[in-house]
Amino acid sequence: MSSNKLAGSPGILRVITGVLLLCLVAAAGRFIQLQVVYASRLSAAAESQRLLQTELPAKRGTVTDRNGSVLAQSVQTYDVIADPRNLAKLYSAYTTECATAGTTPQLSYEQLLDQMADTLSVTFNEDRTRVRGLLENKQKSGTLSRYALLAKKTASETRDAYLARASAAETDTAEVALYKRALRNISFKLVYKRVYPQNTVGAQIIGFLSNEGTGTAGIEQRYDELLAGTPGVTFSERDKQGNLIPSGKQKTIEPVNGPSIMLTIDNEIQYQVQAELKAAVKKYKAAGASAIVMDPSTGEIYASASYPTFDPNKRDKMKPESLQNAAFVNPIEPGSTMKTVTLAGALDAGVVTTKTKFKVPWRITVGTRTVKDSHEHGTQTMTVSKIIEQSSNVGTTRIAQKVGSTKYYQILRQFKITQTTGIDYPGAGKGQVLTPDDWSDVSLSNMSFGQGLSMTPLQLARAVAAIANDGVMTTPHLLKDIPDGSHELPEWPTERVMSSDAAADANTVLKRVMTKGTGSGVQVPGYTVAGKTGTAQKAKGGSYVDGAYVSSFIGYLPADDPKLLVYVLLDEPKAGYYGAQVAGPSFANIATFAARQLELTPDAP
Repeated sequence: MSSNKLAGSPGILRVITGVLLLCLVAAAGRFIQLQVVYASRLSAAAESQRLLQTELPAKRGTVTDRNGSVLAQSVQTYDVIADPRNLAKLYSAYTTECATAGTTPQLSYEQLLDQMADTLSVTFNEDRTRVRGLLENKQKSGTLSRYALLAKKTASETRDAYLARASAAETDTAEVALYKRALRNISFKLVYKRVYPQNTVGAQIIGFLSNEGTGTAGIEQRYDELLAGTPGVTFSERDKQGNLIPSGKQKTIEPVNGPSIMLTIDNEIQYQVQAELKAAVKKYKAAGASAIVMDPSTGEIYASASYPTFDPNKRDKMKPESLQNAAFVNPIEPGSTMKTVTLAGALDAGVVTTKTKFKVPWRITVGTRTVKDSHEHGTQTMTVSKIIEQSSNVGTTRIAQKVGSTKYYQILRQFKITQTTGIDYPGAGKGQVLTPDDWSDVSLSNMSFGQGLSMTPLQLARAVAAIANDGVMTTPHLLKDIPDGSHELPEWPTERVMSSDAAADANTVLKRVMTKGTGSGVQVPGYTVAGKTGTAQKAKGGSYVDGAYVSSFIGYLPADDPKLLVYVLLDEPKAGYYGAQVAGPSFANIATFAARQLELTPDAP
């Protein structure tokens, strides 16, 4: 069939016309779809390809002690960044200038990079070979990279000195001009570096940041979201090569810096505590030591530490066992300091008074075990007060037996030995207390004088603080204030756990411990003290080990209006082990210093 016949066929023409109309309709539909239905979406996608988004870091809030001394702060530093592609463009412009002037380039591209590497490596204390390689950093495609990180967290002073050198007046030498332009091609990105001006002081309380800048331990972790603030962002329109379009869209959302927080810690007391622990560990050849200094009437922690500790400025030298404050985290069997709770609970229950008498031999059989006092003596008639003064295990067992297992367990719950303390410290723990159904025939006796159950030192300190505070238990805490008022402070609950009369009677007994009992050799000049010594056998592998002890001393002052509680523990001392002998001197030194630092009014000659 000829082409003329095909063109003249009405049926074929209608088909062609129909196809063309369908194509036109499809094209119109697609046009409407792109320009109307998907217009905003496609426009946003195109804009996102042109807009470079850069995060602006927020400055992390400062952490201070109760007197304003800085414990942690963020300082401005800068990452040093090169653009290898722009360096190549600068050199290309230089060779073009030489060609235009009819001169031969006196500086090769490799020589320029060598000069740059020499200057940058020395200025920013970086390895020259590494810097040289980064300056001509190539991507997998073989093209030059637009980003090379030469140095991290460079001090502001170093950056300023570098910029001053790079902006110095140029000579008439084209090669020197090129070198200066190349130096100015280096850019600086603001980053904040966390520093701890007090070094080891308070380190276990303050904590530190991860490599990503988030709180990893201590207060830094507990209040990470608050301290971190909110980063800002900049949007800048770029061309296909990534260059800024001067007339393009530019927008900045400024960062919101984190607020500063004030802790309850007193930096001077904290320093003294850490110095005392270090000296005590050395003197008594102990495996470690811990201490707590707090206000029993408010729950504020003035100082707390365990030894050994660490310096958060020296991350590479941190040892895992030193990172957390053992006084808040690690459970112990407290030994005879637990007799304070047994005394207070029995008095509050009305089972005994301070003058209730018991027959107390040197040792007795309880179930399948023998319970004995620390020193051999004949059978004595001892009041409850005398039993605690002399720290008699047998006498304390007699008190507990009169209380009974069910009621004694209630006392442990009453003084919250079975609960965490509520302190604002990550990882703070609690010990282990079995329920009466799981007690052995000797459990009641053992628990009454601090064996066969465990608790953190802070748990016991909170319980003794309730005795000091007229029977009202406070919540230990570390956050004192958010000075700018941007956030509400947490509430620190209080609860009456014993009667005022029972607390007063227990206080009287604990004062006699310090004048007539096991604590009589431990004095704080100018103050009456109520306290208790502690010497606990240490269990390892399910049984007590001969010669392994936790030695401790807890007390508060002024005894009749307490504003200061101090608890000191030494773990496995080798040169002596009785609480008064080993922990007592550190207690006295810390309490004396803290009382003066807090300007507490003396109440004794």
